[in-house]
Amino acid sequence: MIKIRISNTKERLKQIMETKKLKQIDILNLTKPISTKYKIKLNKSDLSQYLSGKVEPNQHKLFILSEALNVNVVWLMGYDITMEKLNNDINYNIDLIIKNKYGEDCLKTIKLYSKLDHYDRGEIRGEIKHMLKSKKYSTIK
Repeated sequence: MIKIRISNTKERLKQIMETKKLKQIDILNLTKPISTKYKIKLNKSDLSQYLSGKVEPNQHKLFILSEALNVNVVWLMGYDITMEKLNNDINYNIDLIIKNKYGEDCLKTIKLYSKLDHYDRGEIRGEIKHMLKSKKYSTIK
């Protein structure tokens, strides 16, 4: 089903602020740990511009805001969808599929890999490609 955009991020942020009795500083404080974790800066100027409607947040900053405010990112963009975040059933199911197909070690490795930055992920992929060129893996396709 196609979702229709009935609002915008500016209005949705204002709605959340009113509903949850938040000020801009409260939102910034909520975003700090997530911004730090994902190395995405979201500052007072950004938030002010979003609330004034001058600028729409990019996908990374929408993610930070939706995580911090615990709302559905698509709702935050202004679409006609429930405000509540999708539950973690999807993540649970993905984890279960990986664990059943490849084992617990693979799942742990993926979770560790996901914590690396883009550069280090490239390094790991390079190492794996190098290892797969060895005779040990030459018969594996």
